[in-house]
Amino acid sequence: MKHILISVIFVFGLLTNLFANELTQENVKSFLLESDKLVLSKNVDKFAELLDEQVDITVAVDFNGKKEKTKLSKSEYLAKTKEGFTSTQNYVYKILDRKINIKNELAYITEQVEEKYIYNNQKVVGTSKVNSEIKLINNEFKIIKIEVILNNIQMNKI
Repeated sequence: MKHILISVIFVFGLLTNLFANELTQENVKSFLLESDKLVLSKNVDKFAELLDEQVDITVAVDFNGKKEKTKLSKSEYLAKTKEGFTSTQNYVYKILDRKINIKNELAYITEQVEEKYIYNNQKVVGTSKVNSEIKLINNEFKIIKIEVILNNIQMNKI
């Protein structure tokens, strides 16, 4: 009886892991909530584990009418993120809106994000649109694409 119970628990554990790694709305929401926690805690190293090695990253900035678009490698993106976190204070990251669309084995995420922080004795508030794609790779969710469009950035002296 003891062996049957252990077998049932083992099989249930396998099935739970199998279904947890399906590309569903709920599983993607859970994955995104975990990534949000890592961003809020400024844990760039753990966040890096969520990114595919070949992640496609584009950052577009519209500041005072000047538009700039840059492609970054995974390592460049992570280095800039770490640098940003270490040079800012009172960082607040808030998802204003999030939509998930699953199609053709990919999860397409569209978000409106607000960030607030203090940088160089200035209070900075900005909103951005973030488009990303998530794929199940080797039974793990991985972010394969990130497009950040920064706009409406406001800076005020403290």
